[in-house]
Amino acid sequence: MTEIQDLIDHDHLHTPKQKVYEAQKRMTDSGLDNLLGVIEAKTGDYAGAEGSFAVAIRRAPTFTAPYLNLARLYQENAKRYPEGKAKALALYEQLLRFDPVNNEANYQAAVLLMEQSRYEKSQGYLSHLPRDSQDISQALAVRCADLAGLGNRMRTDQCAARLRSRPDFSEVDAQTIAPTLASAKREDVIVGLEEALAKRGMLSGHSLHTLGLAYEKTGQLSQSRSALEKAFSSLGSSSTDILLELARVGQEQKDYKGALGYLAHAEDLNPKDAAIPYYFGVLCLQLNLLAEAQRAMAKALALDPDNPSYNYSMGAVTVFSDGPEQAIPYFQKYLGLKPKDPRGQLALGAAYVRAKNYAAGLPMLRESASHSETASTAHYYLGRILNEEGDPQGAIQELRLSLKSNTNYPDALAELGRSLLTKKDYRQAQVELDHALALSPDHYQANLNLLLLYTKIGDARRDSQSQRAEELKKAAEEKSQELSRIIAIRPFDNSGN
Repeated sequence: MTEIQDLIDHDHLHTPKQKVYEAQKRMTDSGLDNLLGVIEAKTGDYAGAEGSFAVAIRRAPTFTAPYLNLARLYQENAKRYPEGKAKALALYEQLLRFDPVNNEANYQAAVLLMEQSRYEKSQGYLSHLPRDSQDISQALAVRCADLAGLGNRMRTDQCAARLRSRPDFSEVDAQTIAPTLASAKREDVIVGLEEALAKRGMLSGHSLHTLGLAYEKTGQLSQSRSALEKAFSSLGSSSTDILLELARVGQEQKDYKGALGYLAHAEDLNPKDAAIPYYFGVLCLQLNLLAEAQRAMAKALALDPDNPSYNYSMGAVTVFSDGPEQAIPYFQKYLGLKPKDPRGQLALGAAYVRAKNYAAGLPMLRESASHSETASTAHYYLGRILNEEGDPQGAIQELRLSLKSNTNYPDALAELGRSLLTKKDYRQAQVELDHALALSPDHYQANLNLLLLYTKIGDARRDSQSQRAEELKKAAEEKSQELSRIIAIRPFDNSGN
């Protein structure tokens, strides 16, 4: 058996496999079953290895090696078989019932429990390690993550400081605990750990990626962008997700053109990913590039025609590019895909308002007014309808409801100013319009209503305000403002749902 083990250790696998088969003809031995499992695992025979290790455990229930080997097999193949980690933990705990001081089983059980957010129990297994073993970087890293998960900031920081000073602290340790630290919103700890590793030498592409995301979460956007660019260079063309992350960071920096550049590169590498042109379109809107946004949204929709967000966004763009009538089918499809979403009701109702089909829009707006997340905008559109129908008092009531849940809503303030103008309440109209313009100086409708007010009361500022309104009209400010509001109801996310 020693000869077989030596051959396995040197990766000469065919010969030892034959020797195991020959030996099994002569005897039944759990050690042979375990060795066969090792050979099968090394040659990629997952099912064979699983079976061999299981046989070894049945034949010798207190033989530790097959427990450790089978658990390791499950952990190493967890991406293919997600249930593997739960099976691995069960094996480690089974082993620890007859060998409670087994270092490997205690450590691995602690790691798996940390990943399950069972931090107290994870620390319990760490405490079963010998004192000197608890101080090595692997164990310290898990303890640091457990403490972060438990919300103990001071002890987390102390543990992280000890970890950074350990000569055996490695990238593997940092990568193992990064997801737990991120879920505990301790990206600052991730930054400290990765920066400590960087001082010792070059970080791998995966570590640079982790560091870049942590920098972003801690508001260090320039450092985030630099780290993510290095990660992309290191990991190569398969890492298009990093380009999307770079685009997001560029967007946060308000470098929209730079963000579009990352997305164009990502689309070149992965032309079948509908999320890329969709996000490209969202960014084009922030640059007031309406035609480019529509082309990008259309491309996303062609790749994924039943995606709710793509239909919604295409409708929002089409309202202003081709007219509300052409946008209505996209919103109708969105509602068919997500019938319980009040935001879809709101968008379709708003499109009907713009198309002056008030009868069709009213029921949708009334329904969306009953939901807190859409009530303010729905009441705004209901007030707008009443203004159009010559009922300024009814409009005022709706607009007051809109402003009740969002006191700093420029559109509603501008529309309220219009209602008050109609009722000749010029003093209060001035108050509402001034409020709107303090919030959004380039708001077209508020500026236009202020011009009407100055005209009615003979204010000397009429001519300068007329020039201001004309400038904004040329800049298509009204379109960009309302489009931004509609798109904001469905913000971009990577899932596209």
